[in-house]
Amino acid sequence: MGRRAAAGTAATPCSASRGTRHGTPIHSLPALFKQLGLPADQAGIERFVRNHSPLAPTCQLADAPFWNPAQAAFLREEILEDADWAEVVDQLNVMLRG
Repeated sequence: MGRRAAAGTAATPCSASRGTRHGTPIHSLPALFKQLGLPADQAGIERFVRNHSPLAPTCQLADAPFWNPAQAAFLREEILEDADWAEVVDQLNVMLRG
């Protein structure tokens, strides 16, 4: 609510959300890992998930003990604001719950 469609367009429930372009996430998992200052190649991502899984069901992703304060703040902000990174942060969250 509160958003208005541009003149000549109609807002519909099927419109792409802010975090996607035509249904495709704006940011990739490797880009998130780079943003967090972590190894962003496939092997690095897999190693990180393997080393930090499974995350306890009661632990919020940003509260996990393996993040430094800046990483935790970034993750928390992106989820709370449903920002551009939120979709890929959710993907990482699911992977760590594995």
